[in-house]
Amino acid sequence: VEMFVVVDNQRFQMWGSNVSETVQRVMDITVLANSFTRGINTEVVLAGMEIWTEEDLIEVPADLQVTLRNFNSWRQEKLSHRVKYDVAHMIVGHHPEGDVGQAFLNGACSSGLAAAVEAFHHEDVLLSAALMAHELGHNLGIRHDHSACVCEDKHLCLMHENITKEGGFSNCSSDYFYQFLREHKGTCLFNKPRPQ
Repeated sequence: VEMFVVVDNQRFQMWGSNVSETVQRVMDITVLANSFTRGINTEVVLAGMEIWTEEDLIEVPADLQVTLRNFNSWRQEKLSHRVKYDVAHMIVGHHPEGDVGQAFLNGACSSGLAAAVEAFHHEDVLLSAALMAHELGHNLGIRHDHSACVCEDKHLCLMHENITKEGGFSNCSSDYFYQFLREHKGTCLFNKPRPQ
């Protein structure tokens, strides 16, 4: 999965308004998110990054559903013609109202829905990576786990509605993902990423 990441101005400031530090943090989180997605035989590759160092280029309210819609509109208008990617995720720094992440279900490879937003309002890198992998899971057609879902003897799996950094993708997650692939929704995932 080729992922493009946008970092909002508040998260940039929380990382010391330091571009090098921000790039390193995003790379670390992406590498850790990749360790989660290997459980469904999928590799995450950072296709590119944009850091809003001066100001946010969209309105970023506390309601992440609104932020997701705003980001998705910006992505379609300003990003898609510049960079090739399978999905774009936005990292915001504020503490949201409600959920800490929002994503379009089945959005990967879709020109209209290939987006997600995650609120990293803390400094727990592993939890941030789990959140990124969780929202990417939704982009890949994976719904929240239910009581019959299991993952390697863990009580909570990655796609439980309460984000956990302890478990990986469940048997249910694998089923949802393979259904996504069988329905030919993930065709962009099979190309080999090229350096840009």
